[in-house]
Amino acid sequence: MLNKSNSVAFSILPLVIIILSCDICTSSPKLRLPEDDASIATLLASKGYRINGYKWKSGRKIESIEVNKKTQYTTGDFESLCSIKSIKHFRFEDILMPKLTQNEVASCSKNSDLKLDFVDVELELDSLCLLADKIQDGSPAFYFSNTNVNDHTIDCISKISRLKSIYISRKSKISEDSICKLTLKVTSVTFFGLNNVPFSKKALDCIFSLPKLTRVTLQNWSKVPDMERIEYVRQYEIRHGRKIESIIADPTTDTY
Repeated sequence: MLNKSNSVAFSILPLVIIILSCDICTSSPKLRLPEDDASIATLLASKGYRINGYKWKSGRKIESIEVNKKTQYTTGDFESLCSIKSIKHFRFEDILMPKLTQNEVASCSKNSDLKLDFVDVELELDSLCLLADKIQDGSPAFYFSNTNVNDHTIDCISKISRLKSIYISRKSKISEDSICKLTLKVTSVTFFGLNNVPFSKKALDCIFSLPKLTRVTLQNWSKVPDMERIEYVRQYEIRHGRKIESIIADPTTDTY
């Protein structure tokens, strides 16, 4: 006859098996990348990732990866994608941004100079803020075009004191106050783009308080005429004794 302890052990065994089975079912296989760039590019292309803008060419490093509607993204892919030593740029286009796992965030935060580009994307705001929190000591760039970026997102990004660039255009849900709070904290910014906004000169005052600007894109401000924005650029150049690149007067296209 089985003793009491053995009976308990056998009674919980099915439960353990069920739990382990569920873990196996819900976990995603890690994307295993080959060693050489050519094989990596071939594998990623087979999953619908776009490499280096158009088509990867032999002999080139893998610097840019795009995720779009044709991409067969699997949860966990970015843990491997961010480990590619030459990667500099991720572009998300016309999709719902995937929710990043803790391992993906940890892997991507190791690349301190990533450019993250979101075009016609529904942002997964929690993942974005978690990544911004983990990459605080880096110098990343964030570009948002036709996305749901909001004040909370800007607040998360403002923690990155060495932020390199930020660009926001169309469908944003941000306020002038959030822009001004951002510029107080990220004084390392060299490129600031802010298009298609109903903001006043208050936001311009904040943007042009940044000491290291080399380029600005400030198109289609409904409350500030083109010539007044151009004058802000001119006064900045006089104040700092150097020219900066600027795109002001073409409200029909987003340029960055």
